[in-house]
Amino acid sequence: WYSAPGHDTPGGLANLIKGKVSSSIASLYELPRVQLEGYHSLGWGATTERIMEATCENYLYGCNMLSLHGCYYTTRGSHWEWAPPCFHFRMPYWEHMGVFLKYFERLSYLMSQGHHACDVAVMYPVAPYEAEMDGQMATDTAFEIGRQLVAAGIDFTFIDHQSLAGAAVRDDTLTVKNGAASYRVIIFPNMQAARWHSVAKAAEFAEAGGQVLAVGALPEASDRVGANDTELETLLGRAFLPGQRLASAEQAVELVRNAFVQDVRGLNGPVRATHRRIGFRDVYLVMGANPGDVVEFRARGKVELWDPWTGESQPLPIVAESATGTQVALPLESSQAQVVVFTPGEPTKLPRPTPAQTVSRALTGSWQVRFEPTMNNRFGDFRLPITAANETIGLEARRFRWQQESAESAKTAMLPETDDTAWRTQRHGHGLQFYRLGPIPETNDVAELDARLATLESIEPTLPVTINGQPHHWQPYDFSWREGREDDAGHQGFHGLKGTISENFIRLGKLAGQRAHAVVLEADTHNRNYLWSSVQLAEAAEVTLHISEPAPAVTNGSPVNAPAAVFIDGQQVADLNATLSLSAGSHSVLLRYEDCGESHVVLRRAGAPTPEKLPELAMPWYADPAVIRYAPLADTAEWFRFLSAPGTTAIQLQTQSREPAQAWCNGQPMRDCGDGKFEVESPAAEAALIALRLLPETGCLGGAAIPEPILVKTNGEGTMPLGDWSELGILNNYSGGVCYQTNISLTEAEASGSVQLDLGRVVATAEVLVNGELAGIRVAPPWKLDLSGLLQAGQNTLTVRVFNTLSNHYQTSPSRYRGDPVSGLIGPVSLILETDATC
Repeated sequence: WYSAPGHDTPGGLANLIKGKVSSSIASLYELPRVQLEGYHSLGWGATTERIMEATCENYLYGCNMLSLHGCYYTTRGSHWEWAPPCFHFRMPYWEHMGVFLKYFERLSYLMSQGHHACDVAVMYPVAPYEAEMDGQMATDTAFEIGRQLVAAGIDFTFIDHQSLAGAAVRDDTLTVKNGAASYRVIIFPNMQAARWHSVAKAAEFAEAGGQVLAVGALPEASDRVGANDTELETLLGRAFLPGQRLASAEQAVELVRNAFVQDVRGLNGPVRATHRRIGFRDVYLVMGANPGDVVEFRARGKVELWDPWTGESQPLPIVAESATGTQVALPLESSQAQVVVFTPGEPTKLPRPTPAQTVSRALTGSWQVRFEPTMNNRFGDFRLPITAANETIGLEARRFRWQQESAESAKTAMLPETDDTAWRTQRHGHGLQFYRLGPIPETNDVAELDARLATLESIEPTLPVTINGQPHHWQPYDFSWREGREDDAGHQGFHGLKGTISENFIRLGKLAGQRAHAVVLEADTHNRNYLWSSVQLAEAAEVTLHISEPAPAVTNGSPVNAPAAVFIDGQQVADLNATLSLSAGSHSVLLRYEDCGESHVVLRRAGAPTPEKLPELAMPWYADPAVIRYAPLADTAEWFRFLSAPGTTAIQLQTQSREPAQAWCNGQPMRDCGDGKFEVESPAAEAALIALRLLPETGCLGGAAIPEPILVKTNGEGTMPLGDWSELGILNNYSGGVCYQTNISLTEAEASGSVQLDLGRVVATAEVLVNGELAGIRVAPPWKLDLSGLLQAGQNTLTVRVFNTLSNHYQTSPSRYRGDPVSGLIGPVSLILETDATC
């Protein structure tokens, strides 16, 4: 990293200015490498498609060595990150990453050779900062000139005052001291101050016929005698002719465009390009040209397209040759980098290819699928603690539709056709703990409202509470005794999760922002809130309250608050430090808050020892048997439903249920094999609806009754339509591989002709096999492969192995960097056959 100029480029984007600053240093000072660290903070949904295009574009701007950000030593149960993602071995698509890396290995070597060639140098405006004469304005102007030049298809470099001072003027070109780079134009960007030798060299260059432009202000001071220098005025008159003193970057670009024939010129529209002279070769890296577009290069000779994917080359057809250059038709997509190489010699005479007549055959319908898990958890990277069940994390059910049992649902909840859209969604381990009323105006009689709410023995959410004539409804408030509030693990460190879980599970206030460090809460218009719950005691107990201590907000964090009042069984607790005597049975708990922030209120059996060792990644209350859990609803049976994976044969679950769990698949009872395992009697090929009935233990409502994800086993013979698998039930949380397979039938003529496979769209990578033989791996568009010569007459088996990102797994993490979970062989998939082969 420190051996070469370079920079960090976040977010999966290319950065023209950073690239040009770094590569200009390398070019001017004869350094071979320009380091690109990419792409921090892109998130766990980072795809090879996105970083492929961004990296090619960054190489277009002069980078030539890629270091992918963040190979973490550990991700500690999915709770440690530093501006994620980690692009390396944890990513499901790592098996295919070698193809991506080999591409840039080849391209990096090529673009490290020779030297950069361009016509325009933009002065890097350090002097205005040194003189404290509006350096920011000069910088903004310089960068805007650079952006507009590239948008117009004109490459440039930044030049510093030392390199300019040491450059030699040769006719109408300015050649830097090593003789490798020379320029026809130098642009001064709104510089109110400049080095004397910079202006002197500009004057010498202008008088030799070079183009010296000024955009905006001319220098008013130099390091010779400062301001009010008549000699500087004279020198400026020699350097900047009247027609070259410009008001805007647009004017500068237009003047440069018309001053001489450009090195690269797109005849069908502007293209972006960079040019390196490598020995006797001219190498151009071009982006922005569509297939068939004609680009004119200021070069001659034999022209080829070099392919970094394979290391192979092919001749390119020349459309025309002129007195100033060669016009070439380029074959690739606009998002692809096209390496065009000119070698001295006679051009290869090639006719322009004419598009073949083809027919497209859509491969529709469902494909057979087999799941290939990739998440190796033997070191606890994805989940802690490590168990035999989670050494490899594959198909799991983590979210469920949930409802307490009614007379009707007892008969229909297991049926796949039952409408569960009105049911609540619950995540494993998370369940209903309170009902919340608020925020409500502070204008009401608080004593009257306290008295009214404190005596409630249960909550009916559909019945409003009338306050000052306005209806207010109780809302469910869920959390996990292990992880706290879902999506909010509390304050973390810089750039993401840092392996900590806040002990504060009550979080009230307006969302100020979801930053990399935490969810930050601030005061709302109204901040009065009530939380109601109850606790159940099998026998009388002495109980103490454990309540958070108020504290101001830390940087990028929320304040810690405490309830203004606590009521148990309708009575306000006067001394919150006192030991309370509670009888066996049910006891209502009401908390009133008057401010925003995070807090906790825990009832615990007095005198009970605290656990000696706490589980990793858990609140301190999680494994404490003395904690009395909240139970805002009466104990009754509960139903859970989820859409499982295609070809489901069995599930394995842990429950906190007072009676054995029951399970159904597509309405049919599953075989109870004991120890939480259930098997399907007749597995369905398509995704199946699984229903579960539990009688949760007290204090384990909703998802809390299922503390761990439900493991799902399949037979590898399921079927699934093409499309985004994250929209198919439990696959929303599946990060790994899916092996798609279908059969295609071809005639002898079709099989022996030219056949292309178009996968449509893939997220994130694809490996294609025909009859078991590898056809190729694709990690970026276009998602097309040549199957010619691999097919046979009759039946053929087409296999596409697709690997996605870690975004799906992180959908149930409190990470702020989850990303987009879209995954799979999106399609449409089609075979493209030449019509001659179909006759």
